[in-house]
Amino acid sequence: MLSGTLLVGWGELWDPTKLRAVRAGEEIVIPAGVAHFSAAREETVMKVRIAGPYDIEYVLDGDDPRR
Repeated sequence: MLSGTLLVGWGELWDPTKLRAVRAGEEIVIPAGVAHFSAAREETVMKVRIAGPYDIEYVLDGDDPRR
């Protein structure tokens, strides 16, 4: 995280009780195939590093912005 705080939780369903704060200066690794969700309550800037190939799979079709 470059600035702000990202809230990240693991699982296929949104559950705010599972959110963990990742603050500026911290790093997080989410392995391929691991379902997760995130939110930010303030301006948050992050640097994302991806080892490809890369694809996003939405658990709920209604969350997919391509539909």
